[in-house]
Amino acid sequence: TMSDQLARYPEYNQIIQAVLKADALLSGQKEVLELLAKKAPLFQILHRLVSIVEEQYDGTFCSILLVDSVNKTFKAGVRVEYEKNYSEEETGVSILPPYMGPCCMASHLHEPVLVADIANDARWQAPWRDWALSNDLQSCRSQPIFSSTGEVLGTFAMYHKKHADPTSANLYQIEVTSHIAGIAIERKLIEQAELLKIEEERRLNAELTQAIQMRDEFLSIASHELSSPLALLKMQTELHKEMLEEGELSHEDMVQLFDNHAARLDKVIAAVRTMLDSSSASAGRLELNYHDFDLADLLKDVVQRLKPLVEKSGTHIHLQADTPIFGQWDQFKIEQVFTNLITNGIKYGDHKPISITLTSDQGIAHLEVQDQGIGIAPEDHNKIFERFERVVPTGNKASGLGLGLHIVREIVVAHQGTIGVESEIGSGAKFTIELPTHAMAM
Repeated sequence: TMSDQLARYPEYNQIIQAVLKADALLSGQKEVLELLAKKAPLFQILHRLVSIVEEQYDGTFCSILLVDSVNKTFKAGVRVEYEKNYSEEETGVSILPPYMGPCCMASHLHEPVLVADIANDARWQAPWRDWALSNDLQSCRSQPIFSSTGEVLGTFAMYHKKHADPTSANLYQIEVTSHIAGIAIERKLIEQAELLKIEEERRLNAELTQAIQMRDEFLSIASHELSSPLALLKMQTELHKEMLEEGELSHEDMVQLFDNHAARLDKVIAAVRTMLDSSSASAGRLELNYHDFDLADLLKDVVQRLKPLVEKSGTHIHLQADTPIFGQWDQFKIEQVFTNLITNGIKYGDHKPISITLTSDQGIAHLEVQDQGIGIAPEDHNKIFERFERVVPTGNKASGLGLGLHIVREIVVAHQGTIGVESEIGSGAKFTIELPTHAMAM
């Protein structure tokens, strides 16, 4: 019989077994390449790769570990165990000396590492040696997995339950398996890079679309904010010219008209200044001119100047700024901060009282502006400080460029200060600012 013939000539049997094993390995490698072509998950490809090798070599167990080239550690791997898993168990193990195990040395030195007798090899740290011996592993060989450019991507290791040097056939299989693993890992890295590139392009396109929408909205609002008062001023000027020609205006009337025209022009100038400041801040060109002055006096002056606006809105301000607070700031820019916060409280304060408190403690000035108006939803607290953002409830007709609070934040941050808001819908808003008294020296 055939079995008798093979028994009489064992060398033929070895040849046949070698051919069958080679055929099985080739078939398995083809299967792995098909998985790679189908863009299967990396863990599935590597899992199948080590399983193919283990199926053909009795008493052999394989592992594949991936290298984090930045941190010089292992970051993931297919572990040596009967139930293979793509696991994070190896994450964080350094590949640098002193080496935990042979895979660390193979990764670091970019060369194969043979351990013929694990129990008596003193090169490795006790945890790895204890793990190997507890699993009855006696020898192993670790092979670096290279990319097409020579970078080490990881390691492929074959462990044996006996003391053994790899045969030439085993060495060939280790090299082939490592090569296929390298192709799979590099392919997945390329795919991940392409996905990241696509996601980055999508993000940039979304940001560009949003920026264009914000620009269009800003131009619409800016056109209204600038053209409306100018058109009204032009119309009133023509009307008053006719009244003046007909002798219907007294000297007092003329003074009042000029005051009204000046107030409207101030609004236009303030809007233009706000847009210029926003442009400078976004370009990182917000220049500060530091001066020594009393912050409390400046706040009182701003409140006094805004008194007509406060009275017109039907509200009133409770101001507590009794203690002088001297320091070095850009006086004009800080005046903008006070003006923007107070006018913001007037605009959205629902005609209710506004509380302003200014104190200092250990070189830090603290300002609180509290209104009792429409409030701001918690999810919008960060948004209100962005350019062109106006978080206004439906039905509220308050106008604005959506730049006031953005300018406030940029000025405060430029002074090494902080700004925050506490608010909920219907519960008013409290803006808190902290400013170092000597920001220029910081």
